[in-house]
Amino acid sequence: MSVSALIYSIDRLSELPRNITPADKLVLIVISNLINEKTLNAWPSVDHIARACGINSGAVRRSLRRLEACGAIATNRAAGRVSNQYTLSGFAYGSQPAQSARQPAQSARQSNHI
Repeated sequence: MSVSALIYSIDRLSELPRNITPADKLVLIVISNLINEKTLNAWPSVDHIARACGINSGAVRRSLRRLEACGAIATNRAAGRVSNQYTLSGFAYGSQPAQSARQPAQSARQSNHI
C-alpha cells in the first residue's frame, strides 16, 4: 500500500478528462493503493481490481484502456496468464501533491490565523 500514491492520484482526479467515468477513477484509486513503494509499480489482476471496485472485469478493462489513453497510467503488458504491470504516470515516491489542489486549503488555514 502506498499512501503517497493514493494522495497523488486523488489530487489528480479533477485534472482527468471528462470522458473518465467514476468507475475509471475508482480503478485508478485501487491501482494507486497497490503501488509498491520500492518499484513504483502494481501488478493486480483484472479480477482483483474488479472485486475491489465491485464492477465486472469487462468494465475494468475499459477503464484501464481509458486511463492509459489519457495518460493517467502506463501499462506494461505481460504475456500469458501473468498480471500486467501498472505505473502511475508522473508519480515518484515522496513526490509532493499537486500544488493547485493543496493551495486553497492552505490559504484558508492561513487566513483563519491572521
